[in-house]
Amino acid sequence: MAVKFFGQYLLERGAVTTELLLKAIELQDSINLKLGETALAIKFVTEKDVKRIHDAQRSEDLMFGDMAVKLGILNREQLGEILDHQQKTHLRIGEALVRVNAFGADKLQGYLDDFRADQSKYATAVALVPSGIPHPKV
Repeated sequence: MAVKFFGQYLLERGAVTTELLLKAIELQDSINLKLGETALAIKFVTEKDVKRIHDAQRSEDLMFGDMAVKLGILNREQLGEILDHQQKTHLRIGEALVRVNAFGADKLQGYLDDFRADQSKYATAVALVPSGIPHPKV
């Protein structure tokens, strides 16, 4: 076996169908906002700011948050707050599968435990993040 995503693991085990996995992914897509959408939702930026950032991204390959900081629209502290908000509101695939009734909430932890055991041989104690990468904790 190889490193895989939790949804892929469940699909291969027959714990979910392709249709339910796709439905759960669609649910995630509808709930999990992109960084710019999150910044807009919590009123750290305006629609005009988002357009300015996207326009600037066409000429320089920077992620939305880094471009917003570069343009002076956001500061690093605000960017950190947006990332924290995203993390707190993020819908993970397991919970999405429960919400689309792929299986009950009572089974989720067991599936997660089995998945972690299956993938443990690929886990490392340390992840090396190259220097200069913004937000290395993320």
